[in-house]
Amino acid sequence: MYGVLPTPGDVRSQTVSLVGFIRDVTTQLKRGLTGFWVAHPDFVRPGLALVEAWARHADGDSTDLRHLVSALVPDPAELVPLLDFVFGPDVPGLDPADPRYARSVLAADLATSPVIANDHPDEVRYNVFQALQYLTDWLQGNGCVALPAHLKAADGRDVFVRIMDDLATTERSRWELWAEVKHGRVSQSDFEQILTQELAFLAGTGPDHGTARRIQVPWDPKWSPVAGQLLHALVTARTPPEWVTELALPFTFPQVREAPDPWAAAEGFRGA
Repeated sequence: MYGVLPTPGDVRSQTVSLVGFIRDVTTQLKRGLTGFWVAHPDFVRPGLALVEAWARHADGDSTDLRHLVSALVPDPAELVPLLDFVFGPDVPGLDPADPRYARSVLAADLATSPVIANDHPDEVRYNVFQALQYLTDWLQGNGCVALPAHLKAADGRDVFVRIMDDLATTERSRWELWAEVKHGRVSQSDFEQILTQELAFLAGTGPDHGTARRIQVPWDPKWSPVAGQLLHALVTARTPPEWVTELALPFTFPQVREAPDPWAAAEGFRGA
């Protein structure tokens, strides 16, 4: 599912979001898939058009596909490499004859990633920043939130977009953080320092230690600290809960939500 949304009113953001969407959809179509999820209804019509144009391309007529992609992304700097991607071969994958094919590549097989340095302070900070915002929004009663991020445009510049996040995104972030702390690539004290800094930044009482970031979920004096406590518990537990909701669900009960100290009330609820 493609979850990148443009920043409203930003033409460059609209362009790079559509480039990513077209690349995502055509990759799936090259692999024989006949359907896909979208994270926002604005992607339904261009998605359906791409499927129809791809069917005609598969029948030997690429005119409509080329016209459609050119209309969606008229910027020549973005269009030329995008057309090369759309009409080029699929990205190579793992050979089905490879003994690892049945399970693909497990993160546990890699001491460090050549693609994403999960132990780098910037990546740790990004995971903490996004997880805190999502958990705060979840605790406020929202299940899905478009969090700010950035993508590279064809000219190499960063362009702000929004990523449609749900609880699965926070699951990924907290497991990445837990693994780095567990295996000693990030010390618990460094994680806790970053967590404290990010809470202060979100509260408006500390500087931005990141790079040109935007806050999507405003600080909530009741729920933002609880989000910090939740994330700390998830990342530092020797045996963490399999699901975030094992710790988070008590906060859906009125007796917990209405308590002066929701964290303490939830702890008592779980121990009952």
